[in-house]
Amino acid sequence: MPRYSKEYLAGQPLSEREKEVLALLALGLGNYQIAEDIHVSTYTIRNHLWSIRIKTGIYSRTLLAFYAYANGLVGKEAIKYAIKRERAIEGWMRANSITSPSSHKT
Repeated sequence: MPRYSKEYLAGQPLSEREKEVLALLALGLGNYQIAEDIHVSTYTIRNHLWSIRIKTGIYSRTLLAFYAYANGLVGKEAIKYAIKRERAIEGWMRANSITSPSSHKT
């Protein structure tokens, strides 16, 4: 099985660098800001986030912030920011008549 396949990564622990990226994401930084902060390219950040999402099974940036908090990578302030960001996104979606994919019935 290839080293970086989804099957290989699923359930694996996060690397120290992935934890660092996840903590910065939870603090509200975008990919470009994270890349600038740790001196790598945005492509590297994108790859780290792909790996984090596969390893955790969490694809939402907001839920990843909660994961970071639950695992001691960030404090409560990051969670307050994540909730505020999620509410702002929901408000924008309502204002633009956009429904969340999770609100669709299957």
